[in-house]
Amino acid sequence: MLGLAALLGLTACGGGQGHSHAAAAPSACGSPQLRWKWTRLADKPSGAPAALLTATNTSSKPCAFDGYPQLQVWVGKAQDVQSEPGKKAEPVRLVLDPGRTADFPLFYQPYDVPRGSCWIAGDLNASSGVVPPHPAKRDYGSFVHLTDTSGHRLPAQVCSDTIQIRPPHLH
Repeated sequence: MLGLAALLGLTACGGGQGHSHAAAAPSACGSPQLRWKWTRLADKPSGAPAALLTATNTSSKPCAFDGYPQLQVWVGKAQDVQSEPGKKAEPVRLVLDPGRTADFPLFYQPYDVPRGSCWIAGDLNASSGVVPPHPAKRDYGSFVHLTDTSGHRLPAQVCSDTIQIRPPHLH
């Protein structure tokens, strides 16, 4: 636990990334400086994420994630599904330097189960968007489309009533 606290402290201070401790803390990541991808993972082993929500900082300045982004999938004014942190999810605080990427694992049922029904079926032409944590007043998020690992667009299908999001991996 102490190692995790030290790692989060270094990340929050920018340790090892060329930031001086005297530098001002980066501002919160906002939609205009982020490029989002939602990628469904194929042939996943049991217990692995169904998809990844990826954020890339496209600006020239670092920004900070202080919490989890929210992915929402909806059909008109009808049903919707939102992401929420898993039950044992750790708090997230990380600095995303320019050009860096963070992958948030997503856990949900992407396929219909026998005699079941999907909360949002693929044939409903659902919309999807993502909002960064603690968005600015007029930051309404960005549209994001579900793709396969090759980048081909897929219909958004969620056969769960929630999408669990877990802590990110930086790369």
